[in-house]
Amino acid sequence: MTRFLAAAIQMNSQPDLARNMDQTADFVARAAREGARFVALPENFAFLGSEKEKHRQTEQIADAVQTGIPALAREHGVYLLAGGFPMRSPDDRRAFNRSILFDPSGTEIARYDKIHLFDIELSGEESYRESALVRPGRPKPVVCDINLKEPTRAFRVDERVPREGSEATSGPKAADEREPAGEPVCVGLSICYDVRFPELYRQLSGKGADLL
Repeated sequence: MTRFLAAAIQMNSQPDLARNMDQTADFVARAAREGARFVALPENFAFLGSEKEKHRQTEQIADAVQTGIPALAREHGVYLLAGGFPMRSPDDRRAFNRSILFDPSGTEIARYDKIHLFDIELSGEESYRESALVRPGRPKPVVCDINLKEPTRAFRVDERVPREGSEATSGPKAADEREPAGEPVCVGLSICYDVRFPELYRQLSGKGADLL
């Protein structure tokens, strides 16, 4: 399997679409500068607030993601996973919780709509029903290949974290050698509560997923 550097971005997203998208752009740029070829954004990266308000702004959020994220993928030459955002369903008042993977040209190469929705009764007074505003996707595993065709700088993991007594560094150190491009990496997609359902991951692995 190809060796490459991946970035998992953590965010403190707010109910402010413009702020969140600006922060996303900053983090993706930083990940690319540090050598990441595959960058993953979290669920609700573009908007995190009340479910009703997110639902009300579904079109604005979806437009911002589908315009801004592929542009970032092209600008930085990375595979970029939009981890989860609302997308209005054409035949339902509810929205999908959708994840899209874009290649370095900004082309969509895979999409996944969250299958398992989080409905829970915490008490007689408190409950949470994701299914009230989110429509489940088809129960079908989604996998795709990412083809890292160009050779990349090799980063040694042990050089990213300074050893005890050594001087701290501000980023990864590039090795002098360059690694040749390897075989495509097969990626399996899922979102949040899906992790509670192991059969989905058996199916993804059975379809050849190297990375979940």
